[in-house]
Amino acid sequence: MSVGIPVVSAFNGGMGIKLKMKRLFCFFFPCEFEVCAFQIIRILENRELGLKLFVNSRHFVLKRNELKEIHKNQVGIYIEIINEI
Repeated sequence: MSVGIPVVSAFNGGMGIKLKMKRLFCFFFPCEFEVCAFQIIRILENRELGLKLFVNSRHFVLKRNELKEIHKNQVGIYIEIINEI
């Protein structure tokens, strides 16, 4: 994702957060190899989808790696922890 290659990934618990933000990748549920293959073919055949995934992924990665964003996220985590104590 960080180098702009469209991603096909098995769905897991953390995926929901990324799906809410923007469309970053195509996913399939674990053990559904046919859906995995379908998603790969879909990206290869649909240039517009591949480009959309590339642009969204790069934007997400670059924003996530900005120093201000990293600081904001870390401080937010610490504040949540302190508030739970």
